[in-house]
Amino acid sequence: MKEELLKKIEELKELFTIRPKTTMDTGQLEAVWDKSKTTLVLAGAGTGKTTVIAEKIQSLLGQGVDPDKILAITYTKKAALEMEKRVQNKNISISTIHSFCFRLLRECEGKESLADIIAKFSTGKGFDELITRAIKLLKTLETRFEYILVDEYQDIDSDQHKLIQILAKGHNLFVVGDDDQNIYGFRGSKIKYITKFQDYYPKSTTVNLTHNYRVPSNIFKIANEVISKNKKRIPKEIKTMKKDGTITKLSFLNEWKEAEGIIAEIKSLESPLEEVAVLYRHHKRAEVIKVLAQMHELPHSTDRKVKKGVSFLTCHSAKGLEFDTVFLLDNHKKSFTKKNNDEEEERRVQYVALTRAKERLYLSSTNC
Repeated sequence: MKEELLKKIEELKELFTIRPKTTMDTGQLEAVWDKSKTTLVLAGAGTGKTTVIAEKIQSLLGQGVDPDKILAITYTKKAALEMEKRVQNKNISISTIHSFCFRLLRECEGKESLADIIAKFSTGKGFDELITRAIKLLKTLETRFEYILVDEYQDIDSDQHKLIQILAKGHNLFVVGDDDQNIYGFRGSKIKYITKFQDYYPKSTTVNLTHNYRVPSNIFKIANEVISKNKKRIPKEIKTMKKDGTITKLSFLNEWKEAEGIIAEIKSLESPLEEVAVLYRHHKRAEVIKVLAQMHELPHSTDRKVKKGVSFLTCHSAKGLEFDTVFLLDNHKKSFTKKNNDEEEERRVQYVALTRAKERLYLSSTNC
């Protein structure tokens, strides 16, 4: 059985001439060339999910699929722009789910009917109504899309799930996600849509990406020790392709001493400042270090607008990003298991933060 699989993979490698410079592992190749009508790709941190989606689109085009019939949905606008850059085909619809709904309603109902939704954006209700109205509209018409691809599938909420189900009815659905990175429960996302994927799509195929190319072996080991404590997850065996990085534990008397120590360490690093991130669970936790960074004239940004500066980010804001050096404040149980919070989701937040590091990880804590 194994020999047949390896033979098939070698045949696929020979066939894969769309992007000859691209080298993919067996899991990525399996995902790209999977012929199932409905496919879930479990893509752990650093396993190349963006590459898989981009190459999946390229393979569809190579098979003669009309680009107008392909819809790729991303979680953020930035991800959509990155996907457009990789695919380089303006006829393919690549957008966030909200942008897709907005365009759909504008095309079918006209600009005037959207005026009330636009007015509600300031209250935060417009986004929800975009999706509910799009769902209602899609129930009455047939879309042109025959291939639906969804990125960050673990983050969808119930309305988005309904929308995707309607879009995929009778068509091809290809979703990529990682249940271990489901960190938006406070926005309504539900982990069950990925962990119970085969319950919603009984005839679906699951493909696992098993090689991590971003995170050093010893850092990934720490991240796995955290996430393996969760019970509501899909067990995975992911092999890290990088050698050990540097892990440094820092302990300080208080937040002021911590800020001084971290800033001094950042200045001593040979790494470019834009490759350094200070991550924290809540904005309040970084108030002191931000003040001292300003005093020490250390270029920094909380929204990545300063291109050559250190990134000060919450763990949620860092999702999807990677840095040579990561300083994680309060990497201990109490910081990531606040009262009334979902303990398993807090571990997922911690896991996301730990897996942003490509070379060096600093774990910082204070006595008070």
